[in-house]
Amino acid sequence: MERESKHLTLSQVATDLHLMPKVIAAIESSKPQTFHNPVFMRGYIRNYANYLGLDAKKYTVAFERLGTVNLAPPVIKSTNSVKQRDPFKVPFARGVSWLFVLTMLGVIFWWSQEQYRVVPSDASSLTATMTDIASESERLIDEGFLAPDA
Repeated sequence: MERESKHLTLSQVATDLHLMPKVIAAIESSKPQTFHNPVFMRGYIRNYANYLGLDAKKYTVAFERLGTVNLAPPVIKSTNSVKQRDPFKVPFARGVSWLFVLTMLGVIFWWSQEQYRVVPSDASSLTATMTDIASESERLIDEGFLAPDA
């Protein structure tokens, strides 16, 4: 009656309160306990009463006193009974994990061999270099800087 006396439509109130018109209709029908969630409905009733300039506490207390409304918190089931699956107990996951580890070790070994490999440019230059080293060694022995091998 208060809404109608202020010349407000159901859809105007629903829009202003950001509610669906069926919620406002449930409150006005004097049977808000038929709504799906009584805890939310208590808040909707309080907001609607404040919107119309009525005593919000009076209407929320009246709603709580309805015999069919259960405002007790729901029973929450413990999640301790849920089994945790260890992914390494699954044979496929274990096999894939080992394959990955072995592949990574192989790649690391290959990479280290490639990084530290000594590759001569060509055989003739290697022979020339060895000859130069031998002649330089002989010169140093002749001059007395190096001791000859026994």
